[in-house]
Amino acid sequence: MHKPPKIETLGARIMRLRKSIGKTRLQMNIALNVSRAVISQWETDTNKPSVDNLFALSSFLGVSIFELWYGYPEYPEEAIPAITRVEVRRREDLHSQALQWLDLIKSALLEMESSDNHVLSPKTQQRRPPARAKKKLDGQRPHPSEPSK
Repeated sequence: MHKPPKIETLGARIMRLRKSIGKTRLQMNIALNVSRAVISQWETDTNKPSVDNLFALSSFLGVSIFELWYGYPEYPEEAIPAITRVEVRRREDLHSQALQWLDLIKSALLEMESSDNHVLSPKTQQRRPPARAKKKLDGQRPHPSEPSK
């Protein structure tokens, strides 16, 4: 019977890469400013490194974060064109949608500008009721705001 290939864990990968560059846990803990116990936890898969430590680890081990996390340098060659095509199509769709929105906004602004229905500021939105004609009754004095004859 064939055994399925053993999948390398992140901890085993960290240990393998550390040993491949000839570094000890002590050298690693000094360079990364973490304890040897933390490095031991990473290498035994008891704990995973934080994002900041992943950046420092990848730099220390001389590999990309992608390679450190997934175990191979980049996407497989046959996957690159498919991924790129999908991403390019997605970005083109987003760009097209953004242009459509901009056209709608532009046409709405032009329509508002050409009509008399401008957007009013809060001060100009307060409209006064129409002035009412003041009736003068015989024998009464005119209102103080009315000019005298």
